[in-house]
Amino acid sequence: MPRYQLFTFLFFFLGIVFLMGLLFWPIVTPVIFAAILAGAFYPLHHLFMGRFKFSRTLSSAAVCIIIFLLVILPSIYVIFRLAREALTAYETIKMTLSREFLTETFFGEGYLASTASQIFSLFNVEYSPEGVIELVLSAAGAVSGYILNSVNNIIGNIFLFLFQFFIMFVVTFALFREGSQLKAFLLEILPLAREDKELVIERFNQMNFATLVGNGIGGLLQGILAGFAFWLADFQSVLFWTVVMIILAFIPLVGMSFVYVPATIYLLIQGHWVAGLMLFIWCSAVALLVENYFKPRFVGARLKIHSAVVFLAIIGGMQVFGVAGIFYGPLVVILFLTFVQLYQEKYVGELEKNTKNL
Repeated sequence: MPRYQLFTFLFFFLGIVFLMGLLFWPIVTPVIFAAILAGAFYPLHHLFMGRFKFSRTLSSAAVCIIIFLLVILPSIYVIFRLAREALTAYETIKMTLSREFLTETFFGEGYLASTASQIFSLFNVEYSPEGVIELVLSAAGAVSGYILNSVNNIIGNIFLFLFQFFIMFVVTFALFREGSQLKAFLLEILPLAREDKELVIERFNQMNFATLVGNGIGGLLQGILAGFAFWLADFQSVLFWTVVMIILAFIPLVGMSFVYVPATIYLLIQGHWVAGLMLFIWCSAVALLVENYFKPRFVGARLKIHSAVVFLAIIGGMQVFGVAGIFYGPLVVILFLTFVQLYQEKYVGELEKNTKNL
């Protein structure tokens, strides 16, 4: 083949690939989440076809209905409820952190006031009522306002939100229905040995299971049990804080401590020492048991990645992709480690041999 024909073909082929990327980029998030859901629920799909002798279409429809009832429908309900709960939490924070309350707390005669004064003097910062009050109010307003705006943006783009859910649902059904053909197609076009491609797909599904099923159930346990403690402590907007803790529980090592530690400090400031200490002890015990006992036993030996690496992957993923980075970050890491393993086992020798020949 003449060289100019090869270059012409590559030029048009890369151009078409670029256009395909532009075409599918607006729906890449629901498509990826559909792949994650399909990978996590595929054992159930296989069970329906094997033990219950369902056809592939019937099994795909049954699993999609289960996903809709267990994942999608509750998610839609919770998001709408969160809009109202976020507004309630926002108003509660504004009412609680009033100037009178902050002045009495930080400039009264209690232990907290004297401790705060010493901390400010340690950093050579002026300890004035106006400065502290403005600092606390601005920080609280920024955090609660961010949460409220995020939820309102979801509700404001409700049509886009529902459209993406619809796309995810349709793609999930298609992956169950035509998954074997799609897998064969991917195995055919990827320029790797067949066993290498099988390993990449296997690791992808393993990470899906660990992230969605293992961390999902662990997050539900942590969030629900911690939310029960919040209810006993008579916090407002318990549903809102429970959902926030379920989401944060996907982050290993620290997780929902971003919620229950400030809640503990709030109770201590209010003078509810017993309630604050009990809340901290209960939530910490729940987090430690789930992270160190339940998750390792539930996930088992599927993934051999240190929790610190997963933590960094999730944090980095959230910085790049937003909340979706909770899933994207670990997937990128597991694919990277898989290709490193393939390089060490199969390709490093070939590269050294070719380098010597040069």
